[in-house]
Amino acid sequence: MAGALVGDYVTGTVSGGSNYIGGLVGDAASSLVLNCYSTATVTAQLAGGDVGGLVGASAYDSITNSYATGSVTAVQQSSIGGLVGAFYGYYCISNGVSCPISNSYATGNITSGSNSIAGGLVGSVSDNVIEDSYATGSVSTGSGVGGGYGGGLVGALVAASYASEIENSYASGSVTGGVAAFVGGLLGDNEGIVSGSYATGDVTGSGAGGTSYVGGLAGDNAGTIVTSFATGSVSDTGNSAGAGDFVGGLVGLNWSFANGIADSYATGSVTATNEGTSAYIGGLVGWNTAQSNIDQSFATGSVSVSNSPSAYIGGLVGMNDTGSFITDSYSTTGAVTGGTDDDVGGLVGGLFTSGSIAASYSTGAVTSGTGSYIGGLVGYDGNTSQYIVDAYWDTTTGGITNLSQGAGNIANDLGIAGLTTTQFQSGLPSGFSPTIWKEKSRINDGLPYLIANPPPK
Repeated sequence: MAGALVGDYVTGTVSGGSNYIGGLVGDAASSLVLNCYSTATVTAQLAGGDVGGLVGASAYDSITNSYATGSVTAVQQSSIGGLVGAFYGYYCISNGVSCPISNSYATGNITSGSNSIAGGLVGSVSDNVIEDSYATGSVSTGSGVGGGYGGGLVGALVAASYASEIENSYASGSVTGGVAAFVGGLLGDNEGIVSGSYATGDVTGSGAGGTSYVGGLAGDNAGTIVTSFATGSVSDTGNSAGAGDFVGGLVGLNWSFANGIADSYATGSVTATNEGTSAYIGGLVGWNTAQSNIDQSFATGSVSVSNSPSAYIGGLVGMNDTGSFITDSYSTTGAVTGGTDDDVGGLVGGLFTSGSIAASYSTGAVTSGTGSYIGGLVGYDGNTSQYIVDAYWDTTTGGITNLSQGAGNIANDLGIAGLTTTQFQSGLPSGFSPTIWKEKSRINDGLPYLIANPPPK
């Protein structure tokens, strides 16, 4: 269909075996969709289709002030969304034309089969923009070995030729991932730019048959996330006989190559169990790698990992490596808890291959089982040179009072110092810029907070 839909609507039930199935339109191209809605329940009976509560596939369309409220169900290898199944925008952007989804929403629950891309609003977004929109329905994905994605708003935000974006949008539904899927409270996979957006739903992953990527906001981030947050709890059950999963309060795996996360936070608890070899679990990010940055961000949820030997567990980041940076960030988690033979730190579990920390701190109580490396700030520092400067942990609340145990494997590791709570509250620590950090007795319990990213009230 090409042209315009203005004020159109549909009710009832839509069920079919086409490649494109929508409550109102199956396939829309170069169209205007304005003030339209669907309350229909939509069900796809064949694999491999684009399935949406309002539109199945939308290519180069502008969708504005529209909504869908019905549940949407699809079988395997589908792109499925509460409003739109697949949303493409290459020719719009390449010709300097805006054709976003804006001021629109979906409330229906989403259920997909294996190897699908599922989102509460849109399944897959390629070279396009979503702005000022939301989804409230739950999202459940099938097993995803080889490519299953699930997000409360978007399954996968793909930058095929241009940067796709999500702006000022949110999701509140729970997200449940099948085996070895990419799942997040807002989106499963991010290759674009997410700004001013958030997720509040709980996220549950499963790596029982492969590796899962699980985050309160995004399962993995290969793009940019700024001024965004997640508040839902994050949990994962891994594959004890295989590789470990990537689990974070905000992002499971951050591998954005000189981009990353800024002015963002996570407040939900993070729990993982039965993880395989080398799981990565953090209050904000599971694994920060590939020269990625975390700047002026924080986590406040507890982190707990059990029956997962060789895991890297941190109040902020599980592992930070490969030239990646953590700057002006903190974790004030209730507790960071590991099991047997884990690397556990108040801020970072493992630090390797020129991963660095600067002007950051942690306060959470750190504990773990036998055979573990336990540090007030870092569980295991594997760097051969100093990559930590002006970093601190709270000796009053952190459970580690030995001032030499800032890192679990190196006594008196350079760049780390322990401070009591009173010392933290008595003025900014050395190396903390007053243009970035501030202290007030009524904010953050009197501890340092970020001026540009204050804790939620």
